[in-house]
Amino acid sequence: MKRFLALGCAAFGICLATPAAAQISAEGNVAKLDGDWGGEIGLGYDAPLVPGLVDFSIGGGTFIHDGQDDTEVDLYARAEAKASVADTFALGAGARFGGDLDFYGTVEVPLSPLLKLKGNVGADYFAAGLRFGF
Repeated sequence: MKRFLALGCAAFGICLATPAAAQISAEGNVAKLDGDWGGEIGLGYDAPLVPGLVDFSIGGGTFIHDGQDDTEVDLYARAEAKASVADTFALGAGARFGGDLDFYGTVEVPLSPLLKLKGNVGADYFAAGLRFGF
């Protein structure tokens, strides 16, 4: 847990060091985590590590899903690094902390300058949806 917090603090410092090109993003995903299907709604702070090539993002949100008795809402935090491939898509890796630490691969395909189709796949985690930057 201490390592994850240290990583998060370092990532936040990196993002603050590059505010000129940074942007806020909002995501909406259909997700499956540990066998439970639901929806994710989240916000992120994106900053370029290598402008036009590698981006870093930190964020968090809620995972709304059916629990054992009724609907449950779980909070999560995440960090991602993505490399752009010829302005056609981006590939990367991420870590999601929402009780357990889950690692995943991620892909983004731009639909417009601010709207992207996004997917995450990990061992016990899957999500697909839209990401909007503003």
